[in-house]
Parts: sequence; structure tokens; C-alpha cells
Amino acid sequence: MRESQLSIGNYTYPLHSFDYFLNSMERMGVKQIELWAAEPHLYFGDFTLTQVESLGKKIADHGISVSCVTPEQCDYPINICASNKNERRRSIDYFKRAIEVAEVLNAPKAFLTAGRHVHDESREDAYLRGVDSLKELVNYAKYKGIYLVIEVNPFELEVPNNAAGLKKLLDDVDGGDWLLPVWDIDCAARSGEWGEDFVRLFGNRLGNVHFSDGVCEHYKGHIVPGDGTLPLTHCLEILDQAGYENTIAVEVMNSRYNEDPDTAIQRTLDWFRDYMDKH
Repeated sequence: MRESQLSIGNYTYPLHSFDYFLNSMERMGVKQIELWAAEPHLYFGDFTLTQVESLGKKIADHGISVSCVTPEQCDYPINICASNKNERRRSIDYFKRAIEVAEVLNAPKAFLTAGRHVHDESREDAYLRGVDSLKELVNYAKYKGIYLVIEVNPFELEVPNNAAGLKKLLDDVDGGDWLLPVWDIDCAARSGEWGEDFVRLFGNRLGNVHFSDGVCEHYKGHIVPGDGTLPLTHCLEILDQAGYENTIAVEVMNSRYNEDPDTAIQRTLDWFRDYMDKH
């Protein structure tokens, strides 16, 4: 890998201002960020696109670019598979705003997940609603010139919840290069899936990698490399062997680091730089 592929998410900084995050990234020599669009940094409901434009100028003034806009969609009530028509429409519009924000910030990608169903409703019906939602979003993203990248989580209610299901979803949506898969190393590991699975299914179509350590047998994830048990060096070697050229986005977002996020990110950068020195 090259350091130019590395992108640092602001996930580790929910107790600090966005200005603090930007100052930290500039001091650490970070040139690219993945923008987690969430309170207190950038909740879409609190920002006009004109204000987002001003935010983009501030980011650029720090010598930093945005690789991807990743709106919060797990803690917020967002679900493109929802049976409630109002919830589904609001969710689609939320991701359209993410596409618009990416356009304003000159970010090439916007990030989303596939949605979920509830136990006493049809999973297949939820899946079909998700396909329809994604087709609408792909058309809008294509119009705006923004690529969508999508990941799955390894939980029962997710639609889908593994790499094979993601492959079927991408085939059914038929969005071409405008809708690309994400390998989230920590989430995939909880399903027993590794880079070999994603490379076999998607090859060089992978549009993003979410990188963090974790502990497979417990929900203790999204931690600094070396603080967990995942074979992260092997994961990067798989990507290198596959000729992966897209972004490797750091998604360290465990609350244990929130009081001192700078130390967590500096340790992460040191880990990556050590890998690159040895490879």
C-alpha cells in the first residue's frame, strides 16, 4: 500500500470539535480524511449546502481532501428497506443529501448501508424495497458524478448481512461502477469472512476498505491496530497482492479512545507506517 491510500475518519473525535480534529490531522501529516457526517461535526439537518461549502474551504486550508462522505446511519433512524413509506423516503432523501454534500466537498464517494428488516415482516419484501431504493440513489449519484460505496454488517436483521448477499444485491441493483462494495475488516471478521472472500467475489471492484482491529468472539471492535486479535498485516498483504488501489479508511470509533483520540490516531498512523517500511 501507499500512504496516499490512507484516509483517517473523524469517528474517534465525537467529544471534540471538528476544528480540533482538523488541527490534529494537519499536525500528524494526514492529507486525506473520511468525513463521518454526524453531530457534533456535520449533521445534515443543521447545515445548509452553503455552510458545507465553507466547511470544505476550511478543510482545504488545512491541506486536506475528503475521500468519502459517510453519514451516520446506525444510531440515526435511517433505513432504505423500511416498510413505513415515510421512513423509507426520509432515508433515501438523507442519502441524497450525502451525495450533494460529497459533490460540494469535491469528495468522489458517499457511503451507505443496505438497510434492515424486522422479525415479523418479510425479509424478501425488505430486500426488494432496498433494491428499489438503491436504484433511485444510484441514478441520483450518477447524475451528480459521485460514486456510492456500500457495506454490510454481520447482524441478523441486516439486508443482506454477508459478502455473498452483497454480491447478489449489487447484481440486482445493476449500478455498475456507480455502486461499489466495501470490505469492513472488523465487521466481516465477525461473519468469518476475510479478504480472500471479498477479493474472490469482487476483485478490483472494491471501492473502499474500512480498517480497524477487533476481537471476533466479542462485540469489541473498531479499535486501534494491535489492540485486538485480527490479522491486520495479512489483510493488507491480501489487498497488496490483489493490486488494490482505492482508499483504506481508518474507522477507529470505540469509546475507549474518545478522551484522547490524538494518541489513538497517532498509534494507528505509526502502525501503518511500520507496515509500509517493512513492505
